[in-house]
Amino acid sequence: MNILFCFHDLNLLPKTMKLFSLLSTIFLFIGCQFSFAQDQHLIDSLQNSLNKTGEDSSKADILYALSRAYSTNNPAQSMTFANQCLSLSEKIGYTRGIGNANNANGYGNMQTGNYNKAIEQLKIALNIRLQLGDKPGSIKTYRNIIASYKKLNNAEETLKYYLAVIKLLEETGDLQGIIDGYNEIGNIYTIRGDYEEGLTYFFSSLKINEEIGDKFGIANSYLNIGLNYENQKNYLEALKNHSTALKIREEINDKNGMAYAYYNIGYIKEQQGNYIEGLKNYFSALKIMEEINNREGIADSYIGIGNIYQAQRNFSEALKNFLSALKIREELGDPFKIAEAYNAVGIVYDAQKNFPEALRHYTTSLNINQEIGYKNGIASAYNNIGELYKNENNYTEALKNLTQSLKLHEERGDKNGMAACYINIGYISTQEKKYNEASQYLNKALSFSKETGNMPYIKQTYDYMTTLDSIQGNFDQALVHFRLSVIYQDSIINIQNAKQIVQQQMQYDFDKKDAIAKQTFQRQQDSLKYENAKRELFLQKEMQLKSITYEYEKKQAAAKSEKERQQLRYEEALKRKQVEYEYKQKQLAIETEFRAKQAAQKAKQEKKDALTRQEIERQKIVRNALMGGLALVLVFAGIFFTQRNKIQKGKKRSDELLLNILPEEVAEELKEKGSAAAKHFDEVTVLFTDFKGFTQLSELLTPTELVAEINHCFSAFDHIMQKHQVEKIKTIGDAYMAVGGIPTPNKTHAMDVVNAALDIQQFMLDHKEKMEAAGKLYFEIRIGIHTGPVVAGIVGVKKFAYDIWGDTVNTASRMESSGEVGSVNISESTYALVRDQFTCTHRGKIQAKGKGEIDMYFVSR
Repeated sequence: MNILFCFHDLNLLPKTMKLFSLLSTIFLFIGCQFSFAQDQHLIDSLQNSLNKTGEDSSKADILYALSRAYSTNNPAQSMTFANQCLSLSEKIGYTRGIGNANNANGYGNMQTGNYNKAIEQLKIALNIRLQLGDKPGSIKTYRNIIASYKKLNNAEETLKYYLAVIKLLEETGDLQGIIDGYNEIGNIYTIRGDYEEGLTYFFSSLKINEEIGDKFGIANSYLNIGLNYENQKNYLEALKNHSTALKIREEINDKNGMAYAYYNIGYIKEQQGNYIEGLKNYFSALKIMEEINNREGIADSYIGIGNIYQAQRNFSEALKNFLSALKIREELGDPFKIAEAYNAVGIVYDAQKNFPEALRHYTTSLNINQEIGYKNGIASAYNNIGELYKNENNYTEALKNLTQSLKLHEERGDKNGMAACYINIGYISTQEKKYNEASQYLNKALSFSKETGNMPYIKQTYDYMTTLDSIQGNFDQALVHFRLSVIYQDSIINIQNAKQIVQQQMQYDFDKKDAIAKQTFQRQQDSLKYENAKRELFLQKEMQLKSITYEYEKKQAAAKSEKERQQLRYEEALKRKQVEYEYKQKQLAIETEFRAKQAAQKAKQEKKDALTRQEIERQKIVRNALMGGLALVLVFAGIFFTQRNKIQKGKKRSDELLLNILPEEVAEELKEKGSAAAKHFDEVTVLFTDFKGFTQLSELLTPTELVAEINHCFSAFDHIMQKHQVEKIKTIGDAYMAVGGIPTPNKTHAMDVVNAALDIQQFMLDHKEKMEAAGKLYFEIRIGIHTGPVVAGIVGVKKFAYDIWGDTVNTASRMESSGEVGSVNISESTYALVRDQFTCTHRGKIQAKGKGEIDMYFVSR
């Protein structure tokens, strides 16, 4: 699992880099107060005044002015005058001078890269300026502090000082400063993953820009909103906002903004798998970047184009674009982007099995990231180097690098990065026959991958689990994992209809395990491969044609005569015909191979059909042999059919009774084998209900009334369970127990059980109203729910019952007893699964008997 910094795949640009790089080209909020160039005439004038001034505040002000004059071109000289100003100001007790001197020294240390020292001095200056009520000066110092913290990649402190300076900007009415500040704050929240808070500031920026009619600013706000939605993978909203930004930038003829809008739209199309549109927009971005000579943008466009070629496994084109990006980035000297390009080139070489070149580029990326202290890049480089060594079977070096990567990902809480490391370490542990360790690592990888929804990682993990199971001789489990891997592969290629067919076929195969299902599954796979091959071939052809068009557009533009242009048109037409011809030949080859395979399968099936016909003929011979005894059979026919009907009725009745007490799957197993094995379920949801004050109420009712009331309630509960496909387990007195997710595991068990509980809650409320209106006594109910693992099976040999065991059952019971009358009380584990579908109210940590304090929630629709 190669990682391009913070993401698994090369065709996913790192969002942190993207946000910082784009916004840094647009927003100039972090200005410094020392913006004017060195003016020798001014310096001479100040020096002349300095010689005529005594040891007072005026001299301190002149020294400060000299410091500012040297600040841009000669930081050392600037700090010399700043220190003289500080010494004099401290001597005469000139507070403003002390503040000014510290601010000047802070800026000087910023210029020389000593950011920690700069922050220390700037904070002294800030405190003094705030005390003096110097709002403009305070704002400038805030900006310098923010710039220093940004250089140190300290997002927390950067955000803290941004929020503080915003208040001063609002007091001074600096609308542009407020707008830029809102955008930067929104940017930080977005990078931190607090998307809603980020959007709040971006929309605030948009509102002010619209009020003042600043179209450039409006477009910038839409850009930020689009990037925020990109990070949320809400590509529909992202595309809408980037398209709006593009339209505005075209209105104001903002070429740079237009180019980046095309770039962002290309990125979204790429993520949606629409590679033709993605490439089209990347080329549009590249064309404008070249027109305006935006070297950084040209490199970014090459990266985007390379990503699409990489996704299509067109490694030669991908490498060409990535190397072009690397060359430009090295010329520009941005270490972050240089490291990213080296990493991208390394991944292509890795895919081409050119391991020495891949290792060289990965190592260069690692060294650069270590120099700039970019932990995400360091972790990714270690992971990629580790995987490279893994592919070369050098497991010692692989583990050394993967362990380093894992440590950094754990520090950052990067679950995707952790999953990638666990996948690789799990594979290595399998090869080294450390099967228990391998299982632990792969299970961790699967857990993190599912948590982040990373389907390629899930698919890879299931592949490695299949290998591990096979080596250990656990072939049934290997088959299950293999099929799960195929399911996720179908999800990745996003052929929804075919995926549903395969999933249905797989589910049937899981249950029945017969040869017919396997044959059908194979046919489905062949069809999918055929359709995918045709689709990929078509996409490759379209991209080649687009590339040719772009290539000859550039050549036509550079042509000096009509004759030369005519020759170029002829060459372009030939190339396009060649591409079309090659495409048709490849398409024909794919179709021929598929038809041949179909014919072979058909022949195989026809052979089986012939064998079946032979069996039918044999059965006919047996039947003819029995004809002689037909008369005797007729004598007993009446008796036989009468008895058979009685037996069938009795069997039907016994089956109905059996299904009334056991799940169908368990009942079938019991009938077939005479017993049913207990099974472990990793995750189910258990429901308990109990009537309030049942003992006291039962003393006020006659036995007949009591039983009738319980039966009325429990019968309603049974229908509710059936409606939501929840398995009723048993009733004990006035307690009712049910569970979702057994005997057939599913992913909706928590939602099913909560829906059933809320239906019970509503039924009891309606029943209460009817009983009150009739002047009768009624029950009130407590409901508790918990999610976790259980063991399920049949208890006993007489009057047997299907039951479940485990700590999950005990905890679910505590949820009921710790709840409140009329409410549905759920545990933390259930809440984690249903919080997006229902309204949940946190109760805090509640004391539960035998369990200590547990987080509990009330749930409602």
